[in-house]
Amino acid sequence: MMRRKIGLVAVVIVIVGGLLGGAGCAAEAPSLRERLVQEMKSNPAYKEYSVKQVECLADVHVKYATPEAIEQVLQGKTPTGSGWKDGVDGKALTSALAACEGPIAPSPNG
Repeated sequence: MMRRKIGLVAVVIVIVGGLLGGAGCAAEAPSLRERLVQEMKSNPAYKEYSVKQVECLADVHVKYATPEAIEQVLQGKTPTGSGWKDGVDGKALTSALAACEGPIAPSPNG
């Protein structure tokens, strides 16, 4: 009988601990890449692109564009400066965009 009570108490502690432990956790905010993918999917300029192409272009922009430029684009603003990270190799950028197998996407600043 004592074992049953101890077992029951242990189960209750685990359940309550799980409920309370998870109660304070909020859903994680989408990453910059995820937000960019969603923006591109909703943008008519990319309606002919496959999901794979949109994700590829988002990856290229996350790799080569500054986070600030991407944030500005997501807010409907034109980024200041070129929008690209310092020292970006134009040939590497062009190759990366071409590897997405679609028309070259506009730069972050249009």
